[in-house]
This record gives sequence, C-alpha cells and structure tokens, in this order.
Amino acid sequence: MRQILVKVFWGLTLLLIVLLLPLGAVCAQGGAETGFFESYELQPGSRIEVPLTIRNVQDLYAIDVEIQFDPALLSVEDANPAQTGVQPALGTFLDAGLTLFNEVDNQTGTVKFAMSQVNPSEPKSGEGVVLVLYFTALAEGESDLTVSFVELSDRLGEAIPVTAVDSSVSVFAGAEEKAATPIPVGDPAQIIVVPTLMPTPTSVQAEGGVAVDETVDSGNEDTALGAADVPDASQQEDAPEAEGQEAESFSLLRYWWVVLIVVLAAVGMAVYLLKSKNSTKRGDKPNL
Repeated sequence: MRQILVKVFWGLTLLLIVLLLPLGAVCAQGGAETGFFESYELQPGSRIEVPLTIRNVQDLYAIDVEIQFDPALLSVEDANPAQTGVQPALGTFLDAGLTLFNEVDNQTGTVKFAMSQVNPSEPKSGEGVVLVLYFTALAEGESDLTVSFVELSDRLGEAIPVTAVDSSVSVFAGAEEKAATPIPVGDPAQIIVVPTLMPTPTSVQAEGGVAVDETVDSGNEDTALGAADVPDASQQEDAPEAEGQEAESFSLLRYWWVVLIVVLAAVGMAVYLLKSKNSTKRGDKPNL
C-alpha cells in the first residue's frame, strides 16, 4: 500500500511540473522591465548620472523608448558634442547600431531613443544599462522620471513584452551629496545615425488652375523643386507613348498563360491541318 502511495505521489508531482513549465516560460517571457529602479536626491546646481536600465529581458535586439522629465527642474547635458543637438549617452548593454532617434529636448523635457543592433551583434539577455542621462538640477522641487513609451523587439522584429518603471528626482538644498562612480558608456563614434525622411512634396493649386509641386520645409524656403526637376515639353509628349509601351509589356508578362494557350492552339491546328492534308493525298477521309 505504501509503495502505491509513493508512486501516486511522484506521478502527481511529475504531472504538476509538466503543467507548470509552460506557465513558467510565459511568465519569464513577460518579465522584462525597463526604466529607473531607484529615486534620486541632489542639490540645486549639482549633477547626477541616471541610468535607464533593463532587466529580465530575453533576446533583445532593438529598443524604442521615450522619457519625460520636468524641464523647469532638470536639464540634460550633451553626451556627444560631436553630434548636433543634445544626446544621452549610450549604455553598454546593447552594441551601438542603427539609430533613428537619439535626442533630448530640454525645452519640453523629452528624451527619444530608438536603436537596433546590426550584424554581427548578438541578441542580449539579462540586465544592463541602455542609456545614461546626465542631469543638472536647475531649481528645487520634485521631477518625475516617466517612461512614457517603450517597445522592445528581438532579432526577427517580434515584440518582447515589457513593463515600464518610473521614478523621480528630488532637488532641495539639504540633499546629501553622494560620491557616485561614473557609469560606463559606449563609444558614440560607433553609432550609425539613420537620416530622417526629407519633407514630403505636396501638390498645391497655383493661379490659373495649374497644379505645382512644392516641398514643405519651414526651415528652408529654397527647397522647392528646381528647374532641373521639371521635365521639358519633349519629355512630356513622349510620356504617354512610353507609358503605353510599359503597360503593354506589363500586360503580356502578367497574362503569359493566355499567350501560351494561343500558341499551343495554333500549333495544334497546324498539326491537325497537316495530318488532314496527308490523309487527303492518300485518299483517306480526314479524322474529324
């Protein structure tokens, strides 16, 4: 009887382990966290390094994150003077790669960062620092550090579930100054900046009812289409004929099976007529 109970016990234990394994895998997959995992205190005029950290992630390859802070209380120092604008420092968790956004707006208190590793970089798992923000305290008060948007993805572009973690920075005269060890950062020279798209040309109605292409760009009024971009009259006259030829070739390529059927039918008819002619010469009736 005791042996039977032992076997039943171990059988139920094994069954429970098998049932809980998929649940554990799902929990582990959804356990990634990104944000600020401690609060900070500093005196007005002092400087502090604040890391954006990621934890419990699996196979991370790309990240898109937006951070908000109070610009009346804090300002972010530029980590890369060689680049135009103000940038945060790249942490050491991800390898430097293709970067679409890496900018700080100290007027609105916004940090935008979107980057993907490139081959031969391998996906990253575990915990590490993604960005480092160099904050300078401007005035007394408490500023939230809010991860307002975050998306993670693996090497195939599949989304990785993630939870944003917010924190705060308190600025007051009595804050204790702590000797902090500088946080290691990546080499900004290895960051590959992806150029943003040019302004989209728009069609506006000019005087006389003629549509004119115009590029909308508030920063440069000389970016409208120049004479070199406008085709001359001869090119415009030849355009319909060229379009017709292109459409014709496209149709033939698209309906190649119709052409094949017609050719096969013509060959079959030619063979039939040839056999009929030979049968007539021999005095036989053609096979209909």
